[in-house]
Amino acid sequence: MSLAATVLIPTHDHGPLLLHSVPSALAQTVTELEVLVVGDGVPDETRELMAGLVAGDERVRFFDNPKGERHGEAHRHAALQEARGEIVCYLSDDDVWLPDHVEELQRLLARADVAHTLSFAIDVGRLHVVRQDLAREFHRQVLLGGESRIHLSITGHTMELYRRLPGGWQPTPPGIYTDLYFWQRLLSLSGTQAASGTRPTVLHFPSDLRLGWSIEERIAEIDRWNEPDLGTSLRQKLLDNVLPDRAALDEALTSRENEVADLSAHVETPQGSARRGRKRARRVAADRCLAHLATAWATFERSGRQIGCESSSSASSACSGCASRSRSETTAVADGQSIPSSGSAQLQASSSAASQYSLTA
Repeated sequence: MSLAATVLIPTHDHGPLLLHSVPSALAQTVTELEVLVVGDGVPDETRELMAGLVAGDERVRFFDNPKGERHGEAHRHAALQEARGEIVCYLSDDDVWLPDHVEELQRLLARADVAHTLSFAIDVGRLHVVRQDLAREFHRQVLLGGESRIHLSITGHTMELYRRLPGGWQPTPPGIYTDLYFWQRLLSLSGTQAASGTRPTVLHFPSDLRLGWSIEERIAEIDRWNEPDLGTSLRQKLLDNVLPDRAALDEALTSRENEVADLSAHVETPQGSARRGRKRARRVAADRCLAHLATAWATFERSGRQIGCESSSSASSACSGCASRSRSETTAVADGQSIPSSGSAQLQASSSAASQYSLTA
């Protein structure tokens, strides 16, 4: 007989916390489910409390395994060989689900192969919300590239997709998170469709933010969060944390945009540099030509001779030669861009006008 969902809870050394995580799975609005608690070298304390949970609800099963490689991924695969759910939902032994979690994953997986609800973590004193949308190629590539933005307790997939995954859960290579490696493999399967939800349905208490805490302290924290009408109050708590974060993000983004604009104003483009080089070259050529004319005029004044056509032609010829030399020198100034022929004509016209001024002075 098939069920709506299979819940898989891996556990190693958080035994007493199972007294909160397992009941949260059994209290779902979707009741046609099974809860598979997969042990990975658990202590006797865990075996004893699991015996009570199994006896209390026939939907609970306990798989007592010796310590396996890495986080006992092979044990998860073995348990899923006996799963009867149409979808598989994962729950860490130190997290707690809200009652509508499986229902929300069921809704998301109706149009996808793998999905997750809103990703956020409970830190001491505040909530951390993670931006993630696996329907977008950018976020999909972020995950495939090795950045983990989702945690086990918010995730699920169809059983059909899992059967397509060669070997299912496998021991993870060193240097990568177990869950991240699993999701990378699922998303790498051809045609896998992913969906990201926006509803908060999981209370996630990361162990790495609670190093040194006793089991009693962790249980007390979970109890503090177990308040009436948590679904509504949780959404408000998230808004209280997200909106200031968004305001700070907008401020930081605007600041960076202004910095980029300031930098751009001081950076020369190749086209702008070439234009400025050509202008400098034209100024150099004109200055040389006028300097030559001034020298010729000074020579004329010293000699006291009238400039006739021959002298005017000679001066004009000299100016043309000056312009030619300027053009050859311009090449280096303008980074390989010589002055256009129209520019040369303008220089020659300027030298001619200067000659006329000399004659009538």
